Amino acid sequence: MGQNSWQAKDFLVYRDGHNGSTFRAMRSVFTAARIFSLLPMTGVFGDSVTDLHFKWLSFSVFYSIFVILAVGGMTLIAALKLVGETVDFTNLVSVSFYLYNFCAILLFLQIARKWPALAIQWHTIEKCLPQTEHLCSRRSLKTRLQQLVSSVLILAAIEHSLSIVAGIDKSYRCMASNQSYLELYFLESLPHFFEIFPYHPLLGWFGYLINFYCTFVWNFMDLFIISIGISLTTKFKQVNVKIEQARGRIMSDVFWNNMRNYYQQVSWLVREVDKVISGLIFLSYLNNLYFVCVQLLHSLNPMENYIQAIYFWYSLIFLIARTFGVSLYSSKIHDQSKQPVHVIRSIPTTGLSKEVERFLEDVTNGTVALTGKQFFRLTRKLILKITGTIVTYELVLVQVSPRGHVTTSESTNPGNPNLCT
Repeated sequence: MGQNSWQAKDFLVYRDGHNGSTFRAMRSVFTAARIFSLLPMTGVFGDSVTDLHFKWLSFSVFYSIFVILAVGGMTLIAALKLVGETVDFTNLVSVSFYLYNFCAILLFLQIARKWPALAIQWHTIEKCLPQTEHLCSRRSLKTRLQQLVSSVLILAAIEHSLSIVAGIDKSYRCMASNQSYLELYFLESLPHFFEIFPYHPLLGWFGYLINFYCTFVWNFMDLFIISIGISLTTKFKQVNVKIEQARGRIMSDVFWNNMRNYYQQVSWLVREVDKVISGLIFLSYLNNLYFVCVQLLHSLNPMENYIQAIYFWYSLIFLIARTFGVSLYSSKIHDQSKQPVHVIRSIPTTGLSKEVERFLEDVTNGTVALTGKQFFRLTRKLILKITGTIVTYELVLVQVSPRGHVTTSESTNPGNPNLCT
């Protein structure tokens, strides 16, 4: 057997070349991550999952450490701006933005260290599952993840472009005779940075690149969680498609014993994945809920012009969509884990053996779902809780903040407080 036993070619092959391996299906996700120094692993484009490694002495890790230091420095600079000021909900936006991204990069580095071993376990389990992925969806997992990556990054690029247009608009209205558009844009976007350092175009571009990088991390965090949710849901669907063969029929104990083993293997995989990414899930919800509340509070203020209004509402809708996207796609894991109950209940009474009862007990009594550090589980009920939380926070913020006033760019463009009023 040897290393060849790990080759993904052992899977069934789709028309688009996808062969059922999650390792290969997620290449588009890992490629986007590597460009921005997230998940610094080698062997992403290898033929075998055993080619995947994390090495401290590699360019990818050095690149990641450099970015960690840069974002950490920007976080410190934003925090220093608060010295001597009254700390409240609104002027913490910039610090929170950089701090969240700093923590996210560290978490991705931690995930990269654990992912090669987890990928081998994942690959081992999915090779033992029924090869029914082609019956689960018209599109392969590879195609769905490629479309997901493309869609999210395009929408994120549009949001970032709108933020630049909004920043240029502010710069134009604040323009002085002795200042260029570029200087005003950098000063307006990075006031915390240029309160410590004298203005220079190179420093302006450096600060802009850090903001651009943080914007990508902010979006990729949700993209990564959604891709994991889709991938794990597909594994459960493969088992459920096989279980569907027993609907209304009497099957042997061997069949049910095999189905129970498949189900337990996928459930175990979900728990192992959760151990690795639960911290990132917790940070994602903390981050998104905070900025949703900031944006909603700002919505109480009149917009300066249609450019600012377009950017604000696009940014808010995109943020809410990402938050609910994480919840919906991740909650499908829990939904699929409960699907065997419907099939078992359709079995004739004469077909209810001890193996069936044991399987039913596993499905009904267990809770299979991703979590946020075990503080909450990603199920459909969480969507209602999030909605209630947002409404509650909004009501509280409206009461404690006079007339719901929030500085415009702090709420619409995290990390870029406004100089011009």
